[in-house]
Amino acid sequence: MEQRTKWGTPEHSEKMRTCVTRKPLSDETKQKMREAKLGVPKSEEHKRNISAGLKARIAADPAFYERLVTLRKGQPVSEETRQKMSRAHKGRRYSAETIAKMSAAKKGKVKSQETKEKMSASMVEVWARRKTRQ
Repeated sequence: MEQRTKWGTPEHSEKMRTCVTRKPLSDETKQKMREAKLGVPKSEEHKRNISAGLKARIAADPAFYERLVTLRKGQPVSEETRQKMSRAHKGRRYSAETIAKMSAAKKGKVKSQETKEKMSASMVEVWARRKTRQ
């Protein structure tokens, strides 16, 4: 009789990897599996586990974070999400070093006439709102 390997050991993992083989899933099967899970709510514990796993992957592989960012870049954001983002950034204080870096990044950039006009119109609106509040 074959000797059993202890569960969780590298030998056990290798044995399981070699004895369990399956063919790759078809796109149709993947789509069916995706649709079956869509709309199923996740528990708070499950959400925390997903968050912890992502944080660990980002810490282990910084390039992973860059791939995540590019997936969401340019996608529209709901008004509710905009409000949440606004509240999260209210009252934020930047260090002197950060302010200097942001300033250096903007210096030397030439704005088009159209951009200048938009900025001017925006500031006119801001000052008009401030005057109506007083």
